[in-house]
Amino acid sequence: MAYNQAQRKAHIREIQGYLYGISYYNEKIPRIIPDGIFGKESQIAVKAFQQEYSLPITGEVNKPTWEKIIYIYKKLVRSEPEAISVFPSKSYIMKQGDKGYPVMVLQVMLSAVMENCSSCEKINATGFFDASTVRAVKSFQSMTQKSETGNVDIAMWNILARTFNYMMA
Repeated sequence: MAYNQAQRKAHIREIQGYLYGISYYNEKIPRIIPDGIFGKESQIAVKAFQQEYSLPITGEVNKPTWEKIIYIYKKLVRSEPEAISVFPSKSYIMKQGDKGYPVMVLQVMLSAVMENCSSCEKINATGFFDASTVRAVKSFQSMTQKSETGNVDIAMWNILARTFNYMMA
């Protein structure tokens, strides 16, 4: 079976897609649009990739370049998700009246962790640490046999985050 133009274009688009993905993690690789046309922009991106990853700089996608692009793509793009650090600081204590994204993340975790608790009040992720959030925190603190303060310090946050991660796995 002959290699036709449509297949060639699909392969070019595929490699461009990999390079596009890699460019988000490595700014030395120019971002190109996967259009299936191997033009000047694609050649420049391939050369930059070859230089960055110690391959002969030809601007052509030979077998070693193809394999390295796929390897790097999988390593970067399909790796474990990046952890985010949301809790403001080790000494911070989240409490009623606080607002913002950390509170919203707290509310999302509490909502998920307590979803199957029939006696627990359901809370909405509003980003505002209100009375409902205080009650949910106290319920979780009770479930984990911690002092029911309604506040969240780093230790309480970590217990909740571990519980959330365990449930989501």
